[in-house]
Amino acid sequence: MDLMEQLLCPQVCMDVEDTPLEIEAPTNEPDESPEADLSSLPIELRARVILDNEFEFLPEQVPHELLPSEEAVLKEEDFSQVDYLKNAKLHCTACNKHIGTALVEQLDRYIHPELNTLMCHNCFKFYGSGVFEKDEDGSELYCKWCGQGGTVMCCSDCPLVFCQNCVKKNLGNQKLASIKNSDNWSCFKCDPEQISKFHITCHVLHEYTNKQLR
Repeated sequence: MDLMEQLLCPQVCMDVEDTPLEIEAPTNEPDESPEADLSSLPIELRARVILDNEFEFLPEQVPHELLPSEEAVLKEEDFSQVDYLKNAKLHCTACNKHIGTALVEQLDRYIHPELNTLMCHNCFKFYGSGVFEKDEDGSELYCKWCGQGGTVMCCSDCPLVFCQNCVKKNLGNQKLASIKNSDNWSCFKCDPEQISKFHITCHVLHEYTNKQLR
């Protein structure tokens, strides 16, 4: 398999007003500006960007440090990057868009600034486009995972809130039910081990991609 084929082929509770995510229309020509949304280019042009340039990760594409318990998982004797990625759900944790292991997909892979989970470029831009408003009690009004509204659940230890949609699509109905039934829930920022599998996925995918690029 030549380099172009590698690039193109995958290797392995309260209600607040919802703010729809606006998706930019794709363009047929590369945008040379620093803020160019390369992920919106046709796949052939995205491959050309990687082939014609010495690709470097942006700071926003580099995962945060892992927790000690997460580091321990990577040091297990039978741990395999390839096997882990084969079994991981590689998607934007904000909008659920598929983000595969193909090198060309790296242009669309970003790291959530607060949670250290995968985000697509559009969600990353949306998330950082404004200020998180607070209510009269000091709690934030919008989900700290996706940055949008909906039915949100409040943390017992900080002002952050998370929408039920994000919890359900990322962690399932059982986790959602346990949070709703809890009187003292610590959110994913206060107790990050709840989303350790997403931290590990970011780290493993970054290391795997780095090896492919070098």
